[in-house]
This record gives sequence, C-alpha cells and structure tokens, in this order.
Amino acid sequence: MRTLVKVLATIIIITVSCKKELNYNVLTGKWRLAEVTLSTGGFPTTKAVDKSNNNYVHFKSSGDFESNSLTEYTRYEVKDDLIILYKRDNSSFTYAYRLNNQMLYLSPRTVMCIEGCSDSYKKVAD
Repeated sequence: MRTLVKVLATIIIITVSCKKELNYNVLTGKWRLAEVTLSTGGFPTTKAVDKSNNNYVHFKSSGDFESNSLTEYTRYEVKDDLIILYKRDNSSFTYAYRLNNQMLYLSPRTVMCIEGCSDSYKKVAD
C-alpha cells in the first residue's frame, strides 16, 4: 500500500511540475483577440471582444504567420517596434506592436487610423 501511495505521489508531482507557463515577453506564439480600440474623431474607446469571437494571430518562430482574420498574410518580419505582414505576392502591411501586461497590441501604420486604433490580443499558446 505504501508503494502505491509513493507511486501516485510521484506521478502527481511530475504532472504538476511539468506544466509550462506561457512566455508573454516574446511575440512568437498564438494570440486571441481580446479588445478593439477605435476612434471616430474623438477620444479612442476600447471595447472587449465577445468571448465567442475566436479571431487569432499566430507568429511562428520560422517567420510564418497564420490567422483566421488576416488570412491573406502568410509571413512576417519584425523591425524594431514594427511587424510587417507579407502576402504571397510579397505585398505587405505594417503594424506597430508592443508587448505589455501579458497582452500584444497591434496598431496599423496606415492612413486608415488617423485618430488611432489598435487590436489587443491575449496569448493562448507559445
């Protein structure tokens, strides 16, 4: 009986100690859309995204990019505080990015966001 208890205790300790924590300080990984910040000429307003919204971005260490909302983009490159997403034809779209407080913030660097806009993502996998 004592042996069984020791074996079970060992299995529990190994299982609990092997849980991997997400690394929020690196861009690579899968991120789920959590908030959207918009402005229609006044101060920007931030709204939480409904939990049923499963939009995500996935930055792979190989430079490959995957998303269910930005489906035309297949690769990415990081330059300073910018992420450049590339389509198959090498055309691109640039976002400013920052990692803060377990969140990834992406803000388009185009005329479409004169007043300011951004998407905030929560990391779900490395």
